[in-house]
Amino acid sequence: MLLGPNGALAGARTATLFIDLSTVSPWVCPPLARQVLASGHRFLDAPVSGSTPQAERGELLIFVGGEEDAYDQARPILDVLGRQSFHIGPSGSGAKMKLCVNTLLGIGMQALAEAITLGLKAGLEQERFLEVLGQTSVVSPSQRSKLTNVRKGLYEAEFPLRLMDKDYQLIRDTADELSVAMPATAAARHVCAAQRVRETATGQQEDFSAVIRAMERKGGVKA
Repeated sequence: MLLGPNGALAGARTATLFIDLSTVSPWVCPPLARQVLASGHRFLDAPVSGSTPQAERGELLIFVGGEEDAYDQARPILDVLGRQSFHIGPSGSGAKMKLCVNTLLGIGMQALAEAITLGLKAGLEQERFLEVLGQTSVVSPSQRSKLTNVRKGLYEAEFPLRLMDKDYQLIRDTADELSVAMPATAAARHVCAAQRVRETATGQQEDFSAVIRAMERKGGVKA
């Protein structure tokens, strides 16, 4: 989209500032930024934390990598898109920050899935169990927002499972590049990937929290 013969770079006006809000490999960003700079423009990697409701309300968190003065130039736009933005460091830093955040997001959802499966298999009444679980300090706001999905048994996509699966692959590739062992992430990714296969086979697109139902089925709580 950016570098193709009919891409955005080819058609850009002089001194355009490109802001990439997607979640991509951090290793892609520096060479991309150099190529954009060589064409007389500027580039920021600026992935976001938050899902559809936060985007609609302009409450995203935005992690920015690139030149600090380019970040200052982008602030009027970023301040509309998100409730807060952070200049993390040079090009690729925003992408690195996003992968760390989504590591916690994915592992946290897997942990919630296991806890819920354990509680239901142990015979706790679902509604009371979820009500009390949601009041505890160990359940994050992100996790708490998915308890309604468990109650309804419906996992409408806010952050689609396919994107979490994609991000797990980026996390794995980055960890391999840096020789960082991530056993908990690997386990969570396995469950996500298995659910993704099931989702593809049924033609559905569900939220990444559908791993809760996957664990419930694996534990014999639900058919």
